Amino acid sequence: MGQIKQAVVFLKKACKLKYASSCNDLGILQLKDGHIDKAKSSYKTGCRLKHEYACTNLGSILNKEGKKKQALKYYRKVCNEKQKLGCINLGVHQSKLGNSKKAIKFWKEACNANHGLGCGLLAAEYLERGDDREKVNIFFSKACKLGNKTSCTAPY
Repeated sequence: MGQIKQAVVFLKKACKLKYASSCNDLGILQLKDGHIDKAKSSYKTGCRLKHEYACTNLGSILNKEGKKKQALKYYRKVCNEKQKLGCINLGVHQSKLGNSKKAIKFWKEACNANHGLGCGLLAAEYLERGDDREKVNIFFSKACKLGNKTSCTAPY
């Protein structure tokens, strides 16, 4: 049996034992193998077990399938549970809809929880809106310090 197949067997068992990260990892392998429905099921289980990435990954699949309302449900779930990747995705969604104020709200929440990408997106939005440079610099700098490499070379 190949290593991937062995990993899938192990991850299935671990997911059934309610190890949330195993459910997420299983979903990743299933998705890579083209088993979208199985991946969604694994992510859904991981999400029920409060795994941030499982919820976000499920939301991403649903979003790609055009099921935006369902995707937003999963992003909101993790954002409401103080897991900031969901807030970042909610901000991106609001930004695409042209709702800058709501996008800023979600990115601020992620940034306040020290998520570098949230700070970087917040700074970029402020820059695009023409907000004062000091505010923009503060958030790009914080994003960079938190490991968001793109923010370290931002035009501020």
